Amino acid sequence: MNSEKKFYWIKLKTDFFSRKDIDFLLSQKNGAEYVVIYQILCLSTANSNGELKSTIGEIIVPFDIDKVVRECKYYDIDTVRVAMSLYRKLGLIYEQDDGTLKISNYQEMVGSEAGNANAQRQKRFRERQKQLKLAVTNSNDNSNTNNNEEIDNREKSKDIIEEENQIIEYEIEEEEPKVPYKEIIEYLNSKTNKNYKPSSNKNRSVIDARFNEGYTLEDFKRVIDIKTEEWLNTDFEQFLRPETLFSNKFDGYLNQVPKSERTPKRKDKVLSTLEAIYNGSIRIE
Repeated sequence: MNSEKKFYWIKLKTDFFSRKDIDFLLSQKNGAEYVVIYQILCLSTANSNGELKSTIGEIIVPFDIDKVVRECKYYDIDTVRVAMSLYRKLGLIYEQDDGTLKISNYQEMVGSEAGNANAQRQKRFRERQKQLKLAVTNSNDNSNTNNNEEIDNREKSKDIIEEENQIIEYEIEEEEPKVPYKEIIEYLNSKTNKNYKPSSNKNRSVIDARFNEGYTLEDFKRVIDIKTEEWLNTDFEQFLRPETLFSNKFDGYLNQVPKSERTPKRKDKVLSTLEAIYNGSIRIE
């Protein structure tokens, strides 16, 4: 079986260096190094969806400071240690339920594409460029022909350029699926009477993780319904929060039978039977 290569790249929005957290890092003594280390971590965790961990067989090994230093290669341990502390305080990374660290809004920082898809795109681009050059060359070679032919060639060149622009615009739109953070968090708030923020990096990160696994808005609502029915007004009510509901236990919650649909336990059946006997609806001969 031929393995398909995958390519990753850093996606920086035009306002990246104007962000408050990045601007704060740059204001520090080694600020430029802190920003570069952050970008290195984004790329080095591409195969783990932004989680700072290694998988050896079935064993998950969280990154420690020495592992981060090895990933960053060119930076000393003191610089890396200060950088990691600042990332956590600024919300650039956070600790998950299992103790591993994860980069917040990872999907907004790193892009990826399968090698075959990338090669096909490059091939189409080269073909369009070739057609454009050919059209321009023909236009120059026929400079002595009548004006109508020259106008036709120019129009062909213009059509090719416009087609290229349309294709590029379409592909960019397809690469940015919309995640309904607001709908999910507002639904949770309505069920729990809380005020979680859809704009929170921590909330968005756990939602991103589940959406990347293929779950839908309706799946999120079902999990919220199931767990609020089970935990509301109990000691577990404190866990009705995004980092718990949308954690790596999400699939288990989703496939859980709602409390209202569960078969009564044996103890409940016995009590019901005794109550029926007492009320006379069941007679013992």
